[in-house]
Amino acid sequence: MSGFGVVFGQYARRAIAYRWLVMVPAVLVFALVTFYLAIQPDTWEATGELAPQVTAPVDRVQASRDREARRKTVQSANERLLSNDSLGYVVEQLNPYPELMTLQGREVCIDRLRRRLRVEVLPRAEFIRVTCTHDGRESPALTVSELVNTLLTYFVKQLQEEGKEGVLQEKRFVEEHERKLRKALDGALAEFDDFTAKNKGALPDDVDANLARIDRLDGDIDEGRRMQREFKRMIAGLKRTNERGKAELAIAKETGTMSSTSGIREGAETRLRELRIELEIQLKRYNESHETVKELKARITAMESMIDGLRGAEKGDKTLATRTELMNYLMEDNKASMAQFAKEITVLVGAIKKTQTEIKRTERLNLKAAEIKSAYLKLQRDVDAKQAAHDRIQTRMNGVREMVERKEWIKNAPIQVHQRAFVPAKPAGPDRLVTSLIGLALGLGIGVGLAIAVNRMDKSYQRPEDLRGLLPGAVLVTIPEVRASGVRIGRALVGILGGLVLTGIFVVTMAIVGIQAGWWGELKWIKVLTDLR
Repeated sequence: MSGFGVVFGQYARRAIAYRWLVMVPAVLVFALVTFYLAIQPDTWEATGELAPQVTAPVDRVQASRDREARRKTVQSANERLLSNDSLGYVVEQLNPYPELMTLQGREVCIDRLRRRLRVEVLPRAEFIRVTCTHDGRESPALTVSELVNTLLTYFVKQLQEEGKEGVLQEKRFVEEHERKLRKALDGALAEFDDFTAKNKGALPDDVDANLARIDRLDGDIDEGRRMQREFKRMIAGLKRTNERGKAELAIAKETGTMSSTSGIREGAETRLRELRIELEIQLKRYNESHETVKELKARITAMESMIDGLRGAEKGDKTLATRTELMNYLMEDNKASMAQFAKEITVLVGAIKKTQTEIKRTERLNLKAAEIKSAYLKLQRDVDAKQAAHDRIQTRMNGVREMVERKEWIKNAPIQVHQRAFVPAKPAGPDRLVTSLIGLALGLGIGVGLAIAVNRMDKSYQRPEDLRGLLPGAVLVTIPEVRASGVRIGRALVGILGGLVLTGIFVVTMAIVGIQAGWWGELKWIKVLTDLR
């Protein structure tokens, strides 16, 4: 047999020999541990998790910034979760320690609740785990999950309120910035409008229009000069017609007859057609009420009546006087037309000069436009820049207002509740079975240790082998122990009493276990002992 078996057998024999010394401490320690567990309240535990918001990164730099922001947010969450503000809100809402609140006040309850909470940060997932333990002495087991959920909800609500305040602050900032940019833009527009009003027609934008106007004015000058030539030609033709008429009138006065009645009438009709064409031209230039148009209409009417009279005189052979009158009228009409044409030529000369002056003025405007181009472009760029800045801030302001209307801060909080705490199905502690077994093992260990110690301190000779180790010779005879009857009766009584004590201890222990299991409900004296803790 190995040395370990020999030693184990010796210890086992000594434990059996001192079995009462082993059993009594084991049962007593087990009973004490069981009683201690009986007066300990159940400890309930609930856990909830927070997680930072994760957005899809645009690039590596943005992803690195997001990770750094989440890390800082998670690092600051521990202090904020266990701050007096957060815990005070939980105490006010749930009042987990009513008696303590009544006796010592809010600050003590906050401090006790802080000791009950544990905040852990999972580094890889960046989760924040909040665990709360509660013994349920002053409130039911449901409170432990309510404690965690209320704390998490209030923490997220705080972040949302901060986000709301940030959005509202940004809204106020954007509106103030928009007012400043609007004022600057209005000032730039007013300055630009004042500049354009002072330099009307002399701006770089007007150069093309001025050049087109110069072309139109050149065309008007060419048209006026053409009309001058036409009027001069018509005046020359009318002069020749008057000279022929004067010659015919001189012949008629000498002879008393006209050479050709039909020729005079045809000439008058031709002149009438010319007057009508001239009337159409004048109507294009003037309206019906113009003096030139009225005079021309009167001449046409007189010419028509003269021609009708000449036709009637041809039938009655009274043509000489009528012809003479018509010839005189035609010559006077020709003179009037020549005077009118001369007047028109004079008007055209003035119009041409005026047009030339306008061309020179327009050219000066273009020259001035070249000189002020840099200032004009500077003002225009200033207006465009302020307009672009105002448009950007306006777009930003519209986005912020939309965020306010949709309450974006509710879903854009940097940390959200990832998992709410559930109502625990069973207490987290104490583990009565394991603790009782440990107590039983401890009692047995104490008993075995006492048995070994008593055996070691016993110097008497109990077996022949004890003498063989001291004496050179062999043991020939051993005298058995003969106990008196009184000794036997006393030992029997001691055994009976010991058995009764152990039985009582066992019964008490089982009663305590039954109380823990709730076989007889919660006894009043147990509740008093529990409240003493």
